[in-house]
Amino acid sequence: MTKKGWRLESARHALASKGIETAAPKQVYRQVNAGIEGTHFKINDKITAIARYEKTRNGFRHIADLYINGVLKESAKVTYINRTWESYNFQTVLQKLIRESGVLSSDEKRLGLAYADKDHSDNKTFNTIAMAAKMGDIFGQTLKEKNDWKARMLKAGLGGSGLEMPEDWESLDEETKKARLDAAIGVLGKKKEGD
Repeated sequence: MTKKGWRLESARHALASKGIETAAPKQVYRQVNAGIEGTHFKINDKITAIARYEKTRNGFRHIADLYINGVLKESAKVTYINRTWESYNFQTVLQKLIRESGVLSSDEKRLGLAYADKDHSDNKTFNTIAMAAKMGDIFGQTLKEKNDWKARMLKAGLGGSGLEMPEDWESLDEETKKARLDAAIGVLGKKKEGD
């Protein structure tokens, strides 16, 4: 529209002609600080969960925090007495965090649970621990020395992940210790399907 040489335009167009963006801002996904301690599970560009282990008086617990666009929104915890039965560390608490979330949409929950159902274990670490523990059969002279080596390697490799020896461990005979240690080493040394 012009009037005696004047051209009228909307404020938005006038700003745009000067290089000033007036459209709705693009969605920018902020990442979670990589320095936050714990195991990071990046579900997608927007959603990240960070899980950690804490020792308790009677056992241990896994705690998971839900971050959306880099901002902490919710937490969940699962407490254990002596061990977990998970495909990978923190699977149960990750599933609980997503399932019980009050901030995720149903589509985001479905995506998160599908992510949590996949195996996120680092098999290389388990294989390394198993190999180091098996060396006890070479380095040890007696059955006790072999068992002590295996137990020491398992504790060193898995100690921060909730491994605790049974209270009656020292009262067990060496054959029973060997059977239990070898079974644990066998589980750690198994390869994932597809490897």
